[in-house]
Amino acid sequence: MKHWSWNIILSIFASLLVVIGIAPAAYLFIWSKAHNLFPLRMPLPLKRGEYISQFYKTDLDETYVIEIYTDDYPAQTAQMDLDWKIVDDTGSIIKQGTYSDRIDSGYETVGEYRPKLGLRQRIIVQIQNVIQGTDATHAILLIGLPDRNSDYCDVRDIFNAWAVMTAGPGTLLFFFLQFRRLRRSKIQKI
Repeated sequence: MKHWSWNIILSIFASLLVVIGIAPAAYLFIWSKAHNLFPLRMPLPLKRGEYISQFYKTDLDETYVIEIYTDDYPAQTAQMDLDWKIVDDTGSIIKQGTYSDRIDSGYETVGEYRPKLGLRQRIIVQIQNVIQGTDATHAILLIGLPDRNSDYCDVRDIFNAWAVMTAGPGTLLFFFLQFRRLRRSKIQKI
């Protein structure tokens, strides 16, 4: 049986700690780059009229949420009545709905739908009525997976902590072994 030195064993152990530490975070990073959790983001003027988005594609087989987002401070409140419909590139209606409620600063859910994976689609919003000083409000229409995005952020934080706890000591051990090796080679030269 071959005799392995402690330096080789500790180097292998340090390398394993680094790989085990960064593998989950690397996988999550690659997954986040492969999927678009918010395929549509467009400004939505809060004025009567029809607004049509550009085409977008969804790449996950899940229920997407249609939201109106405002981040103005101080909070702007408006009563909004609108109709929306999601259509494919041939004009066929995938899903439609209405929204009649107040919007404040933050996210307001207008509706949700489950599209076919990879289908080109767009949203058509017909604003019927907006009441109460919305001139200063800058609304954004979002279509996406906010729950999945929240889960991603939570898991990312856990995986980053895991990487620090495992890959950090592995990296320190590896640098210690390299420093010791360099020091030993300097002593042998003298």
